[in-house]
Order: sequence, then structure tokens, then C-alpha cells
Amino acid sequence: MINKKIYMVMLLIFLGLFSSQISLAGDVKGHIDEVFERNGNTIIRGWACVSSINASIYVHAYAGANYWNNGQFMASTFANKYTEGAVNQACGTSAVWHRFEFNINKAIADSHKDKLIYIHGINPYGGANLTIGDSGRYRMPIDPLTKMKSSRVKKILWVAAHPDDEIIISPLLGEVCKMPGKSCSFVLANSGYKGVCYKDNGGNSNCGQLSNDTIRRMEMRASVDYIEGTGENLEIHHTKNGFTADEIGIIESDWNTSVTGSYKNYIKNKINEVKPDIIITHDPRHGTTCHPEHRVIGDIVYRIVKESPFMIRNDAYVVTNRRVVVGDKIGLDSANTVDPSNWQYNANTSRLPYFGNITGWNFLTNVVSKHPSQFNASLRYAIATVPAENRRISLQSMANYANTNSANEAIHEKWCADYTPYNNSK
Repeated sequence: MINKKIYMVMLLIFLGLFSSQISLAGDVKGHIDEVFERNGNTIIRGWACVSSINASIYVHAYAGANYWNNGQFMASTFANKYTEGAVNQACGTSAVWHRFEFNINKAIADSHKDKLIYIHGINPYGGANLTIGDSGRYRMPIDPLTKMKSSRVKKILWVAAHPDDEIIISPLLGEVCKMPGKSCSFVLANSGYKGVCYKDNGGNSNCGQLSNDTIRRMEMRASVDYIEGTGENLEIHHTKNGFTADEIGIIESDWNTSVTGSYKNYIKNKINEVKPDIIITHDPRHGTTCHPEHRVIGDIVYRIVKESPFMIRNDAYVVTNRRVVVGDKIGLDSANTVDPSNWQYNANTSRLPYFGNITGWNFLTNVVSKHPSQFNASLRYAIATVPAENRRISLQSMANYANTNSANEAIHEKWCADYTPYNNSK
């Protein structure tokens, strides 16, 4: 048995060490780094610590507001995942892990859609359980259409390579662009002037009389006018067109020569000028048709978004569908078979109240008809009559896209390697 005096001495030493740790403890600090979806659940990642204390702490996630303002508790986890040196330096600690990952199940996540996220670090040393950095900036995921229709979204921006690229996203734009208080803008890299120009069989009668550049710009203005009502929120740049798949690596450097500085900064300035609440662009992995210019402009926008608040708010999206040919019909694949985190819009059953309550796919075929130089009567019929299962439009937030696993990347890359519809880009 331990001598009573020795026991008392040991207890006093322990209490002294513990109280000295409390006196050295600082405030809770940390940061939310990303929010995305995985297998239907919402993942929240970041780091948290008590300054100068070599110990991991618990973190609590709230939705809608912080704890003190009646936020709704969602989950608790321990911030003890691997931590890089920069975080230890910020915490004033060493050899301790401070990163966390919440995996909030779908049922809980669905009950808090679009609510702001607050993360509290739990201070076990008597200090306040403060919220960490970027609390109140990220939101719980919500489907893109509901978000676009919400009152907090005023401006939507489509950034693409060419006229007619808006076709794939047109039913979604038809749902919202004419809503009161909304505006939709379109920024394109070039007019696609190197492409074909169908004159016969219901094509554009101006083919051969006007330049392709002029025709494509006229058609795009007619499309924008149909979608959003004015045709004014359109900008088509003058970058080079006509690159082949083998030239994908030189496209951006060539486009840089068309502007002062880099084309990436040029697009970034346009985004800052429009100040959109939502950005949509091509999927850089395939661009729907594996068109190299689609892929490049998608990648440029993605890199801009990674550096901007749009990634924080999950308010930037890529169109993940790939074009498929079904017999003699032309439609879209079911991109969810590749990326389960995709959101799908059923253009076959949706109805557009601002366009006589026609279906989303009927609206899409109307937009196709605004580009007769690219889609003659035969091609328009092939799109209009594609099976219902090939009329679904898939979007993925760039936050989810950033966490797409390498296996999915390989699937897309192989598809583009096998699918070569163009000798010359349009």
C-alpha cells in the first residue's frame, strides 16, 4: 500500500501540473476546409485545437446558427486525424493530431439542406467553446435547382467553349432565368467558327453567304434571347478554334495570346464582373463530347473556382453527362453510374412554367433549333426522339468533383480515348 504522505505528494504534483496546463491553455482555434457529399452523406473536414495544448479535442457541428444562437446540433467527432506541420504550428503544438472529418448521414443532412454550418471546438480546460474559422460560410448541400430558385441566388453564369454548348444545361436555365429577380449570363471562349455549317435539310440558309463566325454568333444570340428573354447577357470571345484532341495540351497557352495576361485571369475578371451566385461549366474530364476546348475551358473555370468563395459555398457545378448515340438517336448517358454524388434532373418529366409548361426536353429541342447550322432537321429529330432514359441532365458540385476518386477519373479518360467524334473541333 502506498504511504499516505507519498500519495498526497503525488496528488499535489498531479494537480499542480494539471492546473499549470489550464493556465497555459489558450483559445479554441481551427478552420473548416471543405464540405462535400460522399455516398449520400455530407463530409465536413477541417482542424481544431486549443492553442498551446498538446492534446486533441472534440468538435461539434451545428446547422443554421452557432450553439449560442439556437443552432441545431448535428454531430460530434474527435479532432485526432493526421495533421501536417502547418496546423501544429498554428496550434502551437507538436506531435499531436488536430484534423477532423464529420460523416453526417443522409437523413440528418437532408433535414438541414442549405443551412449554414458552424463548428465549435470543445475546450476541456475551462475556456469558451468557440466556433472555428469559416463557420457560417459553408452550407449543407442542396440540389442545384432548388438552390437556383432560392431567393439568395440572383445571378447564374454559364461559362463554356462555344455557341450551342448551352443546349445541355438549357432546361435548368429555362426553369429559372425568367423568374423575377433572376438573371442568366453566358461567357464563351469563341464562336466555334471552324466547325461545319449545315445549309440543306433544314439547316441555316446563310451558310456559304455569311462567315461561320457571324452565323454562330447570330444563332447564339437567338438562343440566349429565347432562354432569358433579352439576348443581352452574352459575351463571345475571339480565341482560336479548331484544335484536335491531340492538341489539348497547347490550347490554353494559345488562348493566352488572345488577351493581355493569361486567359485564366481574363475569365476570372469576367466572373468578378458578373458577380454570379452560381457558376456552371463543362466537366474537364470529358466536356460531354470529349471536345478538347470544352475540357480546357472547364479546367480553367475549375482552377479559378478552387481559389474563390464559390468552392466554399458549393455554388459551382460541372455538367457530368457524356453524349451517347442510341441507335440513330442522340442523347445523354446516366452519369450517376460513374459518379454517385451527381445530382440528376429529369428533363423528360419536368415542366417549365415560363414556357407554356412544356417539358424540359421539349425546351432543349427548341434551343437546339436555334442552332440550325450545327443541327439540321435529321439531327434535331435524332435528339427530339431519344429514349426517356437518355434525357437526364447530371450536375456535380465542384466540391464533390474535387473529391472524385481516381478510378472515376480513369473511367472518363478511357472514354475520351475511345470516343473520337471530331477530326476538327467545332
